[in-house]
Amino acid sequence: LLAQGEENIRKGNIRPQEAVFSDLERLLKEQTS
Repeated sequence: LLAQGEENIRKGNIRPQEAVFSDLERLLKEQTS
């Protein structure tokens, strides 16, 4: 996940911080369920 984020930054495909946090929150919920 972090590697993908770093790859996006290198490509200049930076998403809004809110979108990143919502994705992380969703992934955490999926992992803990």
